[in-house]
Amino acid sequence: MDFWIQENEKQQDFTGEEIASFKRYIEENDVYNDNTFEFTERNLDYFSARYTRDDFTCYAELFHVNSDFWNSDEMDENIELYEKSVQWRNKTVHPEDSEYVIKEEKYLYLESFSEKFRNIVSSLNKQQAELFSCIDLLFFVEGSFYQYLPQKNFVFMWEKNGKKIVDQISEWLSVDFEDKIVVIPIFVPIRKMLFFGEYGYREAMIDYGRVLSEITHSVSDAKIIRRFETRAMNEKFRLDSVEKSILSIISC
Repeated sequence: MDFWIQENEKQQDFTGEEIASFKRYIEENDVYNDNTFEFTERNLDYFSARYTRDDFTCYAELFHVNSDFWNSDEMDENIELYEKSVQWRNKTVHPEDSEYVIKEEKYLYLESFSEKFRNIVSSLNKQQAELFSCIDLLFFVEGSFYQYLPQKNFVFMWEKNGKKIVDQISEWLSVDFEDKIVVIPIFVPIRKMLFFGEYGYREAMIDYGRVLSEITHSVSDAKIIRRFETRAMNEKFRLDSVEKSILSIISC
């Protein structure tokens, strides 16, 4: 009797129409229920068609099964080569001994920024440089966009006058970015795909999530924004939406 009451209370959180939709679309290997149902053309309906139409193609599932990791001598060689490429890139791109860095031309040392921003960068710098190989992190701080450089004590000025861009984003998303640090994580999976093929894309996605998690755990007021028109956002940052794209934004 108690079990029935608990289940009934749970059901009251959702309408009958919502429950019917959930039962129709939730996979049987995720949630067991004793209902049976037929797929019809009027369903939510993209994925239901995979059981009933010969011409159905789900590119997400196609990618999933084609992005598995495979052990091979070639893969071992590519992993070693990739790891070396990360070291090379970290040493040669934005080198610490560059005269432009020393003179702070297009570069700023972290000591010039707020404690909040320094704390975020300090947290990121504790991670291995490889984690950021497929993510270009832009930070909107004090009116400008700066690019994070892994394990370095300075940042690169990506766009000096960034407020106009942020104001437009704020209007699009109906989000107030006043007095906030805005993080734009640019996803660049091709850097791993060159070495690992489709599997590189999968690994890059995992790294992207890890970086976002690291940022949100480094400050108390971080908020991830994920649902926006991706192509419009990419165009604003002059990205092609294929090899480079913005999947989410963080406000903190």
